[in-house]
Amino acid sequence: MANLLTLALGMSGILYNLRCRFGVLFPRTASVLNYYRKLRSFPHLRHPRTLNEKIQWLKFHGDNRAIAPLADKYAVREFVRGRGLEDILVPLLGRWDSVEDFRAAWPGLKAPFVVKANNSCQTVIVVKDKAEADLDRICTTLQKWLDDRIFWGLFVEPHYKYIQPCIIAERFLSEEGPAAQISSSLVDYKIWCFDGRPACIWACTNRSSHGLEMSCFDTDWTPHPERLVYSDHFRKPLAALPRPDGLDRMLECAAILSKGFPQVRVDFYCIGDRVYFGEMTFTSNGGCMPYFTKDYQQELGALCRL
Repeated sequence: MANLLTLALGMSGILYNLRCRFGVLFPRTASVLNYYRKLRSFPHLRHPRTLNEKIQWLKFHGDNRAIAPLADKYAVREFVRGRGLEDILVPLLGRWDSVEDFRAAWPGLKAPFVVKANNSCQTVIVVKDKAEADLDRICTTLQKWLDDRIFWGLFVEPHYKYIQPCIIAERFLSEEGPAAQISSSLVDYKIWCFDGRPACIWACTNRSSHGLEMSCFDTDWTPHPERLVYSDHFRKPLAALPRPDGLDRMLECAAILSKGFPQVRVDFYCIGDRVYFGEMTFTSNGGCMPYFTKDYQQELGALCRL
């Protein structure tokens, strides 16, 4: 059994590398194939209509160098400051260009905190208790993230290739109040915006390695489950998510940060009435989002002016 598991993990690593390299060498073909694999249809790239299709179009016709610093989890902090929103930044504990520098700074870091790679997604390590943390394993993982320079080819997200990788540590945030009663994970409020106009909030709760629960709201916090397509991974929530105290502030900040971009998803956390900035995402799910209905994809696509 152990040998079979090792073989399976090795094959998944090989497949990952092959898909990344194929996306780097043949980005347009890879984009179309990824789209079909996830959505079982081909995108209309000459005359894009849905939000997914317009994200695909922007990959090849947008200014990837310009948005790269905003997808950079470290560099975007300067952009947020520049738009007068420094107060919503999660406190930064450190930035390092190498794993060796991070290891040297480890004794001075006070838990709990999170460690991230700045140049990709789903590269986060939570350290709640340093005494229980495996520093060698953490460093091995961080080195792997820093060395992976072709990951952007997996779902063909070209702007990521212009980001110089580094390691950052931020203060750990934990959910409080009513939301903590229904979500075991920090609630993620993802606001889709179109040139300074927030359109909807996609909220993620009970996130784990097995998936998440999702809800969709308009900007008045009216729930719209009819806009969503549920699956084993993107599940229907077991309990209604209460309106966050910082909703108005999140919408205000999302409008400020998204001004000047045809489309961008701006993510926030809300602890009590305190709002924290998460990230800006220009190629959500690689432009292959399976969780919005076709009708709502069309509706969101109409808001995105190319």
